[in-house]
Amino acid sequence: MVKNLNRLILSLLLPVWLGTAHGYAPLPAESDSLVNRCIDATFNGEYIEAHHICDRLEKLVDGPLAPFYRSAILAAEMIDFEDTLGFGQFFSESDRCINLCQRRINKRRHQADDYFYMGSAYAYQALFLGHQHQYWTAYRKALKSRKALERCLEMDSSYVDAHVGLGNFKYWMSKKLEILNWLPILKDEKEDGILELEQAIRQEPRSKYFAISSLATIRLDQGKPSEALRLARLGRVKYPESRVFLWAEGAAAYSMGLFTISNRIYETLLQSVTSQQRNNHFNELSCYVSLVLGYHRLNQWNVSKELALKALAIPLSKEIQERKKGSLSTIRYHLELAEKFLQKKH
Repeated sequence: MVKNLNRLILSLLLPVWLGTAHGYAPLPAESDSLVNRCIDATFNGEYIEAHHICDRLEKLVDGPLAPFYRSAILAAEMIDFEDTLGFGQFFSESDRCINLCQRRINKRRHQADDYFYMGSAYAYQALFLGHQHQYWTAYRKALKSRKALERCLEMDSSYVDAHVGLGNFKYWMSKKLEILNWLPILKDEKEDGILELEQAIRQEPRSKYFAISSLATIRLDQGKPSEALRLARLGRVKYPESRVFLWAEGAAAYSMGLFTISNRIYETLLQSVTSQQRNNHFNELSCYVSLVLGYHRLNQWNVSKELALKALAIPLSKEIQERKKGSLSTIRYHLELAEKFLQKKH
């Protein structure tokens, strides 16, 4: 089952803009190594390690680099765990990044990096403001993000990671506004966005795997699960245990009717999310509903029933009950179906 496309859209941004690109200002060898390790740790969900690395970056490098990575890690955690813990610190760090970039721009001491970091920080803020239903403020932040990323490319056309950010912006903004695309002032840029992401994957910047996860989610949105499955598996070659690619692979396999495969993926995810201390049961329920449905489609009523009973026994906060009421209704309905099928067999 495509678990929840909005959730996947958020999860594709987990590693968003975590790297600087072809054309970036070179970092000292130690700092460059730390950046690569920070990206790997974040993709792998090793957030404590990622924060420790960021602490070291803070001591080694002046400017917006450290607050940029700090805000990226905090955003990744909130997206991964489906909560808002760290929300205040995230905005504090992303604002610090933006202010440091703006200060360098005002003093005319800036490089393309500064527009890249600024644009990426604005994109993160737009994401979370939209998630909080502050749509107008989110839209204005998104426009600032696009302007900064385009300015980055004006300064350095080889800055591939800026294309990754713009590719996402163009596809999803056109998607959200497609009801208005008949207006002459609005251009449908979805295909342009896809082309930018494909270009970035070919050119292999540091954010290559963000581009892969982004394009996988877009292919799911387009109803092209076989292509999404290929991309998710490509991501797992590099990060085999990354929940970013596991969610995409599970959704793609389910959409293709490959229920044996999707069940295996969701069982892996269930083990992963329940092993985390930071578990509000949102992701746990997402795994369970996909498994209940997957085993139902395989006519394995006993397994589907057992999983449904386990899911309904999870102690949920009122917030999660409200957010997952659709999943809970689906689980209850398929529990009833499983019981009826089992009664008929006897």
